[in-house]
Amino acid sequence: MNARLAPLMVAAVALCAPAALAAEVAGPAARAPEGVQLAQAAGQKSLRNAEFGFRLAHPADWIVAEPTDPAVKMVLNSPPGPNPASCQVYLYDVSEYWGLTQPQLDWGMLNHPVYDDDMVKGLPAARFTNVEVRDNVGTKIGNLPARVSMIAATDTKAQQPTVMMMFLVRTPPGRVWHLTCATTGADLKTADAAFTARRIDFLRLFSTFYWGN
Repeated sequence: MNARLAPLMVAAVALCAPAALAAEVAGPAARAPEGVQLAQAAGQKSLRNAEFGFRLAHPADWIVAEPTDPAVKMVLNSPPGPNPASCQVYLYDVSEYWGLTQPQLDWGMLNHPVYDDDMVKGLPAARFTNVEVRDNVGTKIGNLPARVSMIAATDTKAQQPTVMMMFLVRTPPGRVWHLTCATTGADLKTADAAFTARRIDFLRLFSTFYWGN
């Protein structure tokens, strides 16, 4: 594994370690990297989507934006300032998963390969070019098994390189989720530096993600 990616993947796999969810979000405990949950307990806001049954906590100064794509169920933007970042929940249906239970979907996630092309499906082809999946490993987010990748691409809308962290999760009835947080920069080196600066912010947010009512 690339040494630069190792800290990200170690932290992402550590999402399996139990920790208490921020007080604002009720319900079962979420998962968080060790040492992160305490830092995020204050200054958080909860965000719930009753229609699709997910919740998360985000920094209080981040801005909830209106999605422009019907497949996007949530957009969060960092406040103005250095290292601008954006997170989104992208959701679509896959007919081959219809009728499968959560344990069956979980078994498939754990026992069948999830290819780089599966991760890239969370990126609109018309918007992102030069896509590079830098890693693709198993982990857990919230209460479900997942795959996590670090991905670099060119955002044609922003006309800038983008570096992102993406989780892929499956739930009934045949839903596939791509949970993504990204940074941009004038060049790839700048985008990588912005991602490094935001990496813990992204892990804090993802550690509070939970499916269920």
